[in-house]
Amino acid sequence: MNALPGLTDTSLFPMAAEAAGLSFEQLVERLLEQALERGGNAPATLPA
Repeated sequence: MNALPGLTDTSLFPMAAEAAGLSFEQLVERLLEQALERGGNAPATLPA
């Protein structure tokens, strides 16, 4: 199961990031950094 559809190195989102000057690795690092900054602000489960 792909928990993040559209987030493979051949998907459009990473291609757009690359066009903006970010490698796939840099994109993933930035996404992780932002998630860690948010901390516990994200819901633990999806709303019903």
